[in-house]
Amino acid sequence: MEHVQLFADRNLLTVFLWHVTFVYLIVHVILSATIYGNTKDKVFLYYFGYVFLLFTYVVTRNYYFMEIRSYLFVHLYTFYVQVIYLCIYFYFGLSIINFKTYYLKFTRWTYRYMWVMIGIGTLIFVAGLFKWIPPGYMADYYHKVFFPIHTAIALFIIYRTFSLRQERLRYYFLIGTIIYIILGTIAVVTTFYRTPGALIQPISYFYIGIIIESTFFAVGLGIRIKRVYTDKLETERRLNATQQELQVQMLQQIEQQEQRNISLQQEKELQVLATQVAQLENKVLRSQMNSHFIFNVLNSIKAYIIEKDVTKAVTYLNKFSKLMRRVLEASRDENHTLADEINAIRLYVDIEKMRVSDSLASVVNINIQQDAETIPFPALLIQPFVENAIWHGLMPSHRGKELSIQVFNIDTGILIEIMDNGIGYSNSLREKKTLSTHRSHGMDITKERIAQFNKKNKPQISFGIEDRIDMIGTRVWIRIDTYDLYNK
Repeated sequence: MEHVQLFADRNLLTVFLWHVTFVYLIVHVILSATIYGNTKDKVFLYYFGYVFLLFTYVVTRNYYFMEIRSYLFVHLYTFYVQVIYLCIYFYFGLSIINFKTYYLKFTRWTYRYMWVMIGIGTLIFVAGLFKWIPPGYMADYYHKVFFPIHTAIALFIIYRTFSLRQERLRYYFLIGTIIYIILGTIAVVTTFYRTPGALIQPISYFYIGIIIESTFFAVGLGIRIKRVYTDKLETERRLNATQQELQVQMLQQIEQQEQRNISLQQEKELQVLATQVAQLENKVLRSQMNSHFIFNVLNSIKAYIIEKDVTKAVTYLNKFSKLMRRVLEASRDENHTLADEINAIRLYVDIEKMRVSDSLASVVNINIQQDAETIPFPALLIQPFVENAIWHGLMPSHRGKELSIQVFNIDTGILIEIMDNGIGYSNSLREKKTLSTHRSHGMDITKERIAQFNKKNKPQISFGIEDRIDMIGTRVWIRIDTYDLYNK
């Protein structure tokens, strides 16, 4: 502060206060630099810049440096360094009370103002070094331009700081700043009205202001360090809690995944078991069908043998052997097709025609667009319908016996029609009720086989039995829905 006396008198109190201030500022410079290096908190960087430049200013105010005092110190450096450290002081003060959070626009304009002041001061300082301007130009800039504007902004900041009730550090900033301003003002006033030989020299008030201000700032910065440390501990605690929570969640997810894997494995095992059970059920049902058919055929062959008709018995047995070979192959192979079924039915019809002494006229006609070799179909599913048509529809009738098996296309797939000109479906049911001892369980087995087939195959099969409309007789239809099979 150039308006304070330039050379400190050799007053013992002044010398003592200078040494205390000197040590105080050195300690603050070292501590602020060390703390900033550890925390990277810009508040300590700004404070370091402020106390370091203030330290260089205080150093030049003692008689130790009288021999180097010159135009550079008197008219340039002492004023220029005050411009710099007071601007940095603004940075420090606005940061420590978090002023930007509450007055963002004002803070931004204040920062711009400080850079303008520093820029102008630097230009004047450089011009003064080369003596392009008069010697007192730097002092005039400080007293008439910088200091009034700076003081007005400082007073506004102090006024606004009182409203920041949630900022605890404002008390230390305000008290330190106000005491520094008061003692600095006393130093300025007493410089012009000082008394020679007085116990307290004007510069001493300035030193006392620095010591008190630095003390309050040190307490405030200590609280900030504690806050930073507390926040760090809280952050670490939350981080550890989060890590523990993530570990727990990860363990839970791993456990859940293991449970899901176990469940999936169990589901796969259950599916395999269900498939095996379905296959066994299907084989059992097919075996029942085969046993039923074999029993009837063997009775027919037995009848030929009893009648000693060897030729018919041998022919019958050959056809039956071929049919049985197909039946046995179908019982071992799940890939039975519609083509296999039609071939088996042809053999079966031939065998039955031999049983009734060729009194049966039959037609098996296939007219479909699809390849019958590619359409899955349950083995010997048609056989019980053909058997019923012959033995429960045609045999009781006294007319000429005609059996027709037609396979043709419809909109949704393929339709198989089994028609006879026998006594009709309704009459056949009444006759079966009368002859309950010979009642066949073939239809129940057929329904079970269709249900098992539909569970695991794409083409769905359905069937129905009804009386013919055009004439007396029975019509059996078996529908194979192959639309989804060929339109994926």
